[in-house]
Amino acid sequence: MKEEKRQNLLILMCWLVYVSSYLSRYSYNSNIVAIKDYYGVTNSVTGLVSTCFFFAYGTGQLVNGLMCKKYNAKVFLSLSLVLSALINFIIFTLPPISLYKYLWLLNGASLSVLWSLLMLTLSRNLDEKHLTAAMLVMSSTVSAGTVLSYGSSALYNLFGGFRYAFLTGGTVAVVVAIGWFFCCDKLTKPVEETNKGKLSSDSKKRRIDSSVIVMIAVFGVFMTAGNLLKDSLTVWVPQILKDSYGFNDSLSIVLTIALPFLGLFGATLLVGMNKIIKNGIVLNGILFAVSGLCVFAVRKLLNTNYYIPVIVLFGILSLLMNAVNNYSTSFFPLMMRESVNSGLLAGILNACGYVGSTVSAYCMGAVADKSGWNGVFVLLTILCVAAVVFSVPFIFILKNLRAKN
Repeated sequence: MKEEKRQNLLILMCWLVYVSSYLSRYSYNSNIVAIKDYYGVTNSVTGLVSTCFFFAYGTGQLVNGLMCKKYNAKVFLSLSLVLSALINFIIFTLPPISLYKYLWLLNGASLSVLWSLLMLTLSRNLDEKHLTAAMLVMSSTVSAGTVLSYGSSALYNLFGGFRYAFLTGGTVAVVVAIGWFFCCDKLTKPVEETNKGKLSSDSKKRRIDSSVIVMIAVFGVFMTAGNLLKDSLTVWVPQILKDSYGFNDSLSIVLTIALPFLGLFGATLLVGMNKIIKNGIVLNGILFAVSGLCVFAVRKLLNTNYYIPVIVLFGILSLLMNAVNNYSTSFFPLMMRESVNSGLLAGILNACGYVGSTVSAYCMGAVADKSGWNGVFVLLTILCVAAVVFSVPFIFILKNLRAKN
């Protein structure tokens, strides 16, 4: 197999692995409204299931980020998808709602293997040219997987069969797992070390600069805040549209697809902004500032007749927060591969993100139960303002550290 073709196919397979995982992880979130109605439970009960997933996934990111360099990518990635598929097949049978949180906790632990190991696999097996392409391609996985998951769920809800989303998620995960298992050996081949390419032995042993440590900490905070906002929207927008405007389950989910669809362009936005704004902290600060304005506008328009602007604003927020997520989980880990293990860095930052995701599911549901959705959007506005204020001093701190180094 020609080297060009091998590297392109590797990127494609890694993309398929992660996109398929979103079908088997969002099979629950994309049907949270229908599940709530079917079992007759509260927002906090259904939110707790997502919280269990996020907790296990975030904790697993730290463990797997540290250990991924010792994993066999062929075996671990395949087993991760197969286990997730089995869990989805169990929920397809509609077990008691009390079991969901335990099953989804296990699902989160299983899928936490994927991202750090995929980032490490790409960083080891791609040259500089294809690594740039991989940044863009892999940054679209979250949005693409979310669109597919919510799109199929909307179709199933239209016919009153939300449980078939779990059957779809499990089936796709098994098919992709089999494909990865049989293709992995042919597609993974460490590229030759060059001055412009892979890590040299010296760079592997190089001490990490203090400026790099500061950037990791700052982007970890951005990931926490960004995922809290992003997943608050992903999990709860269908319920918000139903409660505020009386939309049925299927229509709420269809309209919610606007969020991840616009999120597909998060990487494009990020690349365009990065050409003008080279400082990653400044770039992320601007993204949070605009997001804060959008959240404030949603709060003012909620429960009025202007539901179309609200949906548009939700889509813009998804675009902005996907850009924040893409920078920390794709661009930054791969750009820093000569200083830090890309898998480890991706695992650490993803773990930070899922701290925010964990809070978004249960806590936002609980706030909505007590204070309504207006209370949720007040908290999200404060979050965006806090992220902007947090970014300002670190712009100068990082500048001084780089000057010293």
